[in-house]
Amino acid sequence: MPEANRYQKRLLESYPNIDLLPLDHRDEVEVAKAVAERRTGDGLFEFLWHELAAMGEEDTCEVDKALGQALFDIETVRCDIFHTCSTPSADGPKA
Repeated sequence: MPEANRYQKRLLESYPNIDLLPLDHRDEVEVAKAVAERRTGDGLFEFLWHELAAMGEEDTCEVDKALGQALFDIETVRCDIFHTCSTPSADGPKA
């Protein structure tokens, strides 16, 4: 497995509650293997690991753009779910 790039290393340093994942986050080879086998139990972490793996060492602007787009997409879904699921539906059950 290739060595983690600088962005993946930052992910390992900054990801909230990484110590709760079923892997040794200090071992980049183990992390890469766990992600490849989809056994981290954390889809967001796996997504970020894959996205950051595709970035070149000097692609800081591209990293920012990719993460910004992911945040936008998540926020769009969050807002839609909150709006549609917290508002009584005309098709929903009647009291």
